[in-house]
Amino acid sequence: MESICQQYQSTMGDDVHTLINHYVSLIRRHLVSSSKIAKLCQKIYKQHQPALDLIYEHRPDLQSEISEFLQQIIRDHQQDDLEEDKHIKTRIRFAPKEWDDLAFQKTCDKWTSSKRILLFEFVNEPQYLGLHLVIAPGDQEIKQNIYQAIKKLNISGIDNDQLKKKWSHVWKLKILDQSDYSEGDWENIQSKIKSSWDKHLQQEVKQIREAISNAATLK
Repeated sequence: MESICQQYQSTMGDDVHTLINHYVSLIRRHLVSSSKIAKLCQKIYKQHQPALDLIYEHRPDLQSEISEFLQQIIRDHQQDDLEEDKHIKTRIRFAPKEWDDLAFQKTCDKWTSSKRILLFEFVNEPQYLGLHLVIAPGDQEIKQNIYQAIKKLNISGIDNDQLKKKWSHVWKLKILDQSDYSEGDWENIQSKIKSSWDKHLQQEVKQIREAISNAATLK
């Protein structure tokens, strides 16, 4: 069973992996040896293979559920002139449509197929969800000008040290942390994400998109 845990650790999640390891340790310590555990597991799997395979195939994947939920939120706000960019499960990206008219925007060939250098990105990790403003690899002067445009805003989460990095997360907003995941309540998670989105779309996100659009150095 331990070998199975190691094989599928990346897909089963940290909590499930830890729980199974603790369960195996408990059985080994109080009940049977490793060889007996292996035989017992093999016997159970042979007897119930279809059901166990089906359970594994449809196991809960909170990151995927959050990713799909975020993508739908963006689609539901087309009236706000937001356009989806390329997604992966852990990174859900979008940009205001008006930024496409800025000379600097579509100058990156090292990120997504849109060639946008500046995107908002939901960072969807197992124990963290945040909305970041990310500058992709590109001309350092462009990156500095973008940072200067948002630095003038009176908002928290702006990070100057990020300019030194290839992908610069120059603004970060935390939406979910470890405590939200430990509760494991999907309805509460959805509610918190939606509440944060509705609030910050009309506050920091709005301020940032206007500051970038109006910055003379970015024309």
